[in-house]
Amino acid sequence: MGAVPGVGWWRKFDSTGFDYFSVKGYINTNLVKNHTNAAFGHDKLFIGNGYRSLILSDFAKEYLFLRLNSHIGPFHYQNIFAQLHNKLTLPGPLPGNSLVPKKYMAIHRASVLIKKRVEIGVTEMVVFDRASWVTAGLR
Repeated sequence: MGAVPGVGWWRKFDSTGFDYFSVKGYINTNLVKNHTNAAFGHDKLFIGNGYRSLILSDFAKEYLFLRLNSHIGPFHYQNIFAQLHNKLTLPGPLPGNSLVPKKYMAIHRASVLIKKRVEIGVTEMVVFDRASWVTAGLR
């Protein structure tokens, strides 16, 4: 058993099972009534329509995020800022008493609803780790 879908850290349990923990929760509030919404928490996010998304899927492990949504008529603008765990450490057994490397993500998505079921959007996404930040001199 090399991976558990949707779970970051796990451990073997007996000879055929596994054990894992999942921490989810967030605070959601309206900043401007009916126009701007903010959410901060630790969960999975999803961008797109349908079962899976090529942009941001909810199939991965939970992560810390700040999401800002703005709606004005048919226009929608979304910002997501997140702190992720480095892929090199996941999936796998529980890391124990060690520091897990972090990486960061910023997503900006603008979309417009053309018809009731037709939406066109543009997405910009940047993922970087702390080492690349220090190398670029952006401390």
